[in-house]
Amino acid sequence: MAYNALQNDVGHRQRGSVSNMDVKVGDVLEMKKPHPCSGKSFVVLRVGMDFKIKCQSCGREVMVPRSKIEKNIKKIVRGE
Repeated sequence: MAYNALQNDVGHRQRGSVSNMDVKVGDVLEMKKPHPCSGKSFVVLRVGMDFKIKCQSCGREVMVPRSKIEKNIKKIVRGE
């Protein structure tokens, strides 16, 4: 029987990941790692398979795949 090192048990959360990924446009995401400008908070501009986020420090807009965003979110602050 082959063992897949990347396979996780269903229902178990990976360390540090956000369990409920209900991210909406206008939410502010606090990331684990900072942007090169040293800002850690981003505003969500678009949600889908890719997220379009805007750094609150420098204003740079970035498109990031959903899988990468889900791993790197530390906290979600709901927008109005």
